[in-house]
Formats: sequence, structure tokens, C-alpha cells
Amino acid sequence: GSTSNLISIFPNPFSTFINLPVQNFKGDFEVLIYNSLGNLIFKSQNQSIISTINFPKGIYYLNLKDQNNSYHQKLIKN
Repeated sequence: GSTSNLISIFPNPFSTFINLPVQNFKGDFEVLIYNSLGNLIFKSQNQSIISTINFPKGIYYLNLKDQNNSYHQKLIKN
């Protein structure tokens, strides 16, 4: 099923990194991060700690997908 769920990503607001709660995921997962304009600015596979030191301050939308589910979270960098 392709359900959409909220997950807890920390820290939020973030500064230099974000940590993804992927310990319960089975198999591969994909991380997509969009800026407030909806532009894809980051994409990776199977990476649970993401360096965000080069991200400008602002609002971001993170999408995390594994084989069965899609999760989303609004993030703020300040």
C-alpha cells in the first residue's frame, strides 16, 4: 500500500544535520528533500544522517519512501 504518514525527524528545527528514523524500515529507502518552492534539492538512497550545513535557512519538505510506505515531514532550518 502507498500510505502517507508523518514521522519524527530530529532535530527540527535543524541546523547542520538531520537524523532519519529508519531503523524500522525493511530494505532500501529513498530520501527526497524539497525547498519551499517545491524544487528538489537533495536526493539519496539508504542514508539516515544527512548533512544540511549548506542548506539556506527556511522551510523544507522531506519525503521518505521505502518499499511499502511514503512518509513526509515539514522541516525548518534556522
